[in-house]
Amino acid sequence: ERLALLGMQELVVDTLLPPGGGMRVSGQLGNLTAQDTYTVPGSPYEMLGLRAAAQSLLTFEYESPSDAARAASRARAEFDHVLRLKMSSVRVSYWHAAVMHTWDYLQSGVLGALVSATASTVVQAARSVLSAGTDASALALHIEVGSPLVLLPTTAGAADGLQADLGRIGVSNTLERRVEHEGETAALLDCIRVTVEQMQLSSRGEGGGEGGGEEVQMVRDEVMEVIVERGLGDSAGRPMVVIGSGGELMCSCHKAQYDALLCVVAENLASKGDTADRRAGLQPIVPSAQQADLGDATDAHGARQSAIAINEALAEGTDATQVPTSATAEPPEPLTDKGGMEVRFSWPLVSLLLKDGHGGARSLARLGMHTLYVKYVSDGKPGGATELKLALHSLQAEDVLCGGDLVRSIALEGQHGDQTLAQLHYKGTGDDGGADTMALRFNRLHLEWNPATVAALVAFV
Repeated sequence: ERLALLGMQELVVDTLLPPGGGMRVSGQLGNLTAQDTYTVPGSPYEMLGLRAAAQSLLTFEYESPSDAARAASRARAEFDHVLRLKMSSVRVSYWHAAVMHTWDYLQSGVLGALVSATASTVVQAARSVLSAGTDASALALHIEVGSPLVLLPTTAGAADGLQADLGRIGVSNTLERRVEHEGETAALLDCIRVTVEQMQLSSRGEGGGEGGGEEVQMVRDEVMEVIVERGLGDSAGRPMVVIGSGGELMCSCHKAQYDALLCVVAENLASKGDTADRRAGLQPIVPSAQQADLGDATDAHGARQSAIAINEALAEGTDATQVPTSATAEPPEPLTDKGGMEVRFSWPLVSLLLKDGHGGARSLARLGMHTLYVKYVSDGKPGGATELKLALHSLQAEDVLCGGDLVRSIALEGQHGDQTLAQLHYKGTGDDGGADTMALRFNRLHLEWNPATVAALVAFV
């Protein structure tokens, strides 16, 4: 059976090694396409490819100076190598069952072991970039991604469903020296800034394609920013901090869009494919004597043991990537094993407007959540302590149909300090044997019952 057809066009890579040391690698990739040939064999469709107006998928450039220039840059607390990447707008038609079929194929048998070993190598390479070690080596990032379009159809390759334009994505970084506590030396930080602009979500009617079919906006021009701060050199033990903030998220949803969302979830995202049946039909792996003689006795023994372990995993119906191999026998340490991680994210306003007609003939209710805040802290150790905080300042549901409020948060009588509507605080002690704790607090909610509005909302869902 044919699962997918992958194609790569106009791949060009140029490498320059100057006499004085260092390296410069640049190139481009014209296009990368993937077609689903499994779901509907007689009518394959493109799962991945360039959008209509794009000319080339990506261009890249990597510069690493000589050892002397790198040492001088580190002494001045500057970037000592540079990565520039520009990616054009791509179009992804996501059908979950097809993705699961392909993923299961890549995890199966000897190919699964090879994929696992390759993934482990990539993870280790990424880990070496994020773990700064004792030197102050830093990579300057200049990355631009132009408006990826993700389609979520109700049937494989169809034109209806939902589409998300992820907007313009940019990644850049700066080096900063910062005194965080009085009396301490300044910490050297690599501050990575990720910005997303003009994100949009819409529904699509039949008639299809990227430019065809009826398109109705649900979310328009949303923005988001994420800043990652990691320590370098002597500051590498500092916890990694991730700070995110969103703009005012305004979503409008009418009945037909709500039904399309339910259909996408039920028919697309909830489908896992017949992965168990596929795995049961795989043939056992038997290493030949010729394969065993390719290396020394230790390598041959390792190959035989890996094949035996994979056969046992296939017989039990488990993933081949969970089988220890020579490349994955030692589990990698977590990225945050030196200083842990802290994540903070906030939205000033999240608003949802419900309408009962196709195209929004009549507004029913508007739900608004003001100042939503999330904080997560981990010490970065396996089985270590974690902490989660959620806070919502206020909640209001406006009765647009008949006027007034459906739900409105009010402060407790005599309360003059914190006016937060709801707070959740969870502390996990990990494997130290202590008890986990969770505290939940609510202020009062005011509810008004209008039979006509309630009946319209019940009919909506």
